[in-house]
Amino acid sequence: MISGISAEAGIQIANAAAGAASQTTVQSNIFFDEDAEKAKKFVADMGFDLELVPLRKYLPETLRSLEGIPEDKRRNAMEILGSINIWVMTAKPGTVEQFTCDEKSFHADVRLTEGTLNVSLTGRLDTITAPGLLSLFREAEEKGSIKEIVIDMKNLEYISSAGLRVLLIMRKAVADETACSLLNMNEAVTEIFETTGFADIFS
Repeated sequence: MISGISAEAGIQIANAAAGAASQTTVQSNIFFDEDAEKAKKFVADMGFDLELVPLRKYLPETLRSLEGIPEDKRRNAMEILGSINIWVMTAKPGTVEQFTCDEKSFHADVRLTEGTLNVSLTGRLDTITAPGLLSLFREAEEKGSIKEIVIDMKNLEYISSAGLRVLLIMRKAVADETACSLLNMNEAVTEIFETTGFADIFS
């Protein structure tokens, strides 16, 4: 972002722009694919909004009322400045918040995106590692409202009663308890859920 340009510097810019008016050419976009929508999608996937705006929007008000410059030159300079566009990237509302916990036998990756908490579990969720997952969940709660929870258990090898209690706490934290889903459980973990009755609690 451009800011803090003095009036003197502004006059120099305006004079240079006005003097070069007859020699100015506009180059094509050299930073992104010519398909602007493709560029926006790429940036949006990283949690940002992308907008093409006139450079003039970010110049101080002094450039709009310069003294000591003939009107025709000032007008030409402003036209040139107005024809220069820049990409502005800003964080999207509800952008991804990531929390990661690593233990010797357990790893949890928790991502909060626009009200949906995506959780990926790896290893053993037991008495030792369950408090770490609960701590991550509390951090996520502080970052924003959680409306849905999706837990990927593809790489979860084992879960104890302590781990089950943490999952139950997470489920009860959402207004609609049916909005808490468990995905990709292996046979060993599925058996634990069925034996303990937790298979009837979670979808």
